Formats: sequence, structure tokens, C-alpha cells
Amino acid sequence: MSSIVLFSDHHNYFLYSGRVSMRKSFDGLSGIVENELGREVKAKDVFIFLNKDLTHIKILLYEANAKSG
Repeated sequence: MSSIVLFSDHHNYFLYSGRVSMRKSFDGLSGIVENELGREVKAKDVFIFLNKDLTHIKILLYEANAKSG
């Protein structure tokens, strides 16, 4: 299921300066946030990742009430 994300001043945005494979899972992106950026994925933080050719984007954000399945 997809969600709509509204960009607003209620979030802190972080653009990852490296390039990532779009095959990387959101768990893998969380690992980059924690291990390379030294941050935690938490509410109000949005992490933006781009691929090598700058043609694809992945956005990682924390949702407290996210349902899986």
C-alpha cells in the first residue's frame, strides 16, 4: 500500500550525498542512516536517497502507526 507524503516545515530533511542502489531495501537504507550518518530514523526526520544516474529517488521516513502485512 502506498502513502502520500506531504513535504512541509514539520519535518527535518536530509539528502544523502552518496549514491545508492535502488535495489536496497528500506532496512538497508536505515542502516546507512545509522552507520554512515550517525543518526536514528525517528519521527520528523526524512531521508532522501538518489541512484547513481540521478533518475530514481527513495524517501525514508518513520511512521509510528505504520501497519505491515
